[in-house]
Amino acid sequence: MSVEFFTARNGDVSCTIDGRNAASSYNPVNEAKTFVSSLECSFNPSCILIIEPALSYCAPFLRERFNVPVYAIRLFSEFVEYDSLWDKVIYFNSERPLSEDLYNHIGEEKLCSALFLEWRPACQCAEDKLPLVWSEIKASVEKSRSVLVTRSYFSQRWLKNSANFLTNVRKLAIPSGTSLPVVIACSGPSLKDSLKFISRFRNRMVLTAVSSALQPLLNDGITPDLVISTDGGYWAKKHLSSPGTDTRNLVYAVSCEGACPYSILKNNPVIPLSYDDGFEKKYFPDTGIDFFPAKRNGTVSGTALELALNLTDDKVFLCGLDLAPAPGFQHTQPNALEKINAVSDNRIKSSESRISGSRYSSSSSLDIYRNWFVSFSDRCSERVFRLSDNFSYASPLGKIKDVNWKYFEENCRKEGKFEISIKEAAHFNGRKILESIKEKAEGESFLNDFFPLENVVLKKNTNQAEREIILNKIREKNRSLFASLERIFSGN
Repeated sequence: MSVEFFTARNGDVSCTIDGRNAASSYNPVNEAKTFVSSLECSFNPSCILIIEPALSYCAPFLRERFNVPVYAIRLFSEFVEYDSLWDKVIYFNSERPLSEDLYNHIGEEKLCSALFLEWRPACQCAEDKLPLVWSEIKASVEKSRSVLVTRSYFSQRWLKNSANFLTNVRKLAIPSGTSLPVVIACSGPSLKDSLKFISRFRNRMVLTAVSSALQPLLNDGITPDLVISTDGGYWAKKHLSSPGTDTRNLVYAVSCEGACPYSILKNNPVIPLSYDDGFEKKYFPDTGIDFFPAKRNGTVSGTALELALNLTDDKVFLCGLDLAPAPGFQHTQPNALEKINAVSDNRIKSSESRISGSRYSSSSSLDIYRNWFVSFSDRCSERVFRLSDNFSYASPLGKIKDVNWKYFEENCRKEGKFEISIKEAAHFNGRKILESIKEKAEGESFLNDFFPLENVVLKKNTNQAEREIILNKIREKNRSLFASLERIFSGN
């Protein structure tokens, strides 16, 4: 592929790609202006994304007409000197998921109401790449919609979880940094064969368990140093319940918005995790709690990984992170949700059909999680490894190397203990915090936090009558939300 620049008849720079015009040879500026003026858009776009704008003459016209951020998706590297004309330029690379780059740089709100365009003169020179580019764009929008739906469904639950967390937590745990490697136990089927090695080398690691891996570890007589739980849904609490097992000394790393049993908050040492955009920072600033920084992630194993990288200056091993559908159970047993679901099995709806169904229904979400690790691997491949007893994984995790327990044994010989100090949680004035939240209830930030899907649709919509219907739905949900908060804080 060759790009040649030349002077158009009006004196502006133009170019060809493999001999085909990527901009007008007569007046490329006027061509760009005409292109922008001819665009039709039936909604209020949050941003503009254009595939390969080449010389980028359309950038100022797009910005002037729509008054929103303008982004470019580059297919060629030869136009880098024009990148400064855009708010952000994202380069397409077939070896890494463009969908993750779009999502990470632009975010779900903007992607769900973005106007996507092609600069046809340049794109026609890359017809072989366009199907994959549009497929990745579609994937980013679908992920964004899924995240918005999840946020709309759970955001109010997360706020109520945060209020419950802060009013019930009693013992705060403060972890010290460590020079030991961290092994993160996830609950994929490959964990089963690694349990005997975790037990054998237990003194050579800081063992962190994601919530769904806790019961398999305890069932095998292994006590983790930390249990991390970030899921805000009701069922997440089931993974943390271990009947018949003494778990009073277990330390839990819990996000403020996560669903956590009251018994754990009141009796166990808890590391309170806080996201950069966590509700506790914005709506609960005066609780006297020192939060431990964490990164929000679609999967708890991603949050656990970034937490582990902050805890140790040594290696981090992901154990049981299969991220692919399995032919049998999707998780190492015992699994709390499997026990609950098995109660409903019968001859008509057998366990085999249920397990087979879960194998295929989980495929799309596992793809999303795996793409995150692939994208993140560029930053951590020197320190992070996927660990198993020579398990045959269905898919690689980018630059994260797969290693076995022989590698761990040879490279992690130091023994030690993970130190955690504990202090009592301070008392705070819940009534005062509630009044502070009410003062913010009418603002744009509040709408985006707790009614994100409705807010995106509201801003995107140009019909006044439809906008009023959406606003009335938001007001009704708002009243219900504050009634719940009143009940939570009534005794505080």
